[in-house]
Amino acid sequence: MAKQLAAELASALDRVDGDFSVSVDDDTGMIVVRITDVLTGEIVKQVPPQELMDANLNMEKIVGLLVDDEG
Repeated sequence: MAKQLAAELASALDRVDGDFSVSVDDDTGMIVVRITDVLTGEIVKQVPPQELMDANLNMEKIVGLLVDDEG
């Protein structure tokens, strides 16, 4: 489902000027949109921000540890 949504979003962004990429993060399963500077290749903007994705992944690990300890 997420990969289909990512493909549809990428298709819509193809009609907009700029260098956009849409992907599904393997670790979180979240759809990620990145805007890259065409000249430098540097990521100008990412939605959701990398910090949010990292925090989500860390929370999942913490919850997993708590569940394993209680089981």
